[in-house]
Amino acid sequence: MGSRLILFADDSEPMRRLVRAILEPAGYQVMTAEDGNQALAQFAVHARDIDLVILDNQMPGHTGEEVLAQIRERDNDLPVLMASGFEKPGDGIKDPHLSYLTKPYMPADLIRTVGKLLK
Repeated sequence: MGSRLILFADDSEPMRRLVRAILEPAGYQVMTAEDGNQALAQFAVHARDIDLVILDNQMPGHTGEEVLAQIRERDNDLPVLMASGFEKPGDGIKDPHLSYLTKPYMPADLIRTVGKLLK
């Protein structure tokens, strides 16, 4: 754990606040983005420092899958966690560093999943 940096992108402000409130006390640094465009901009600037990306699948600008595709152009090994309340995101995407979490998720599930991805 420690000071691992997570980029969390979700178009819901309450969700961004909630995830930050869950992960920061667990020892993670959380950088947020309000849509796919902002997530890509944050990634472009901080790619070397980001240890994990968490993406909402349905966002304005670029969907989570579109953001994932652009991240993969730059970094094939970065762990990415996709979340959706509608469908399993990324269905059919073959990516060994991609995991899924269905919304709504419990705080303990988020912390456990993040911990596994950052081992």
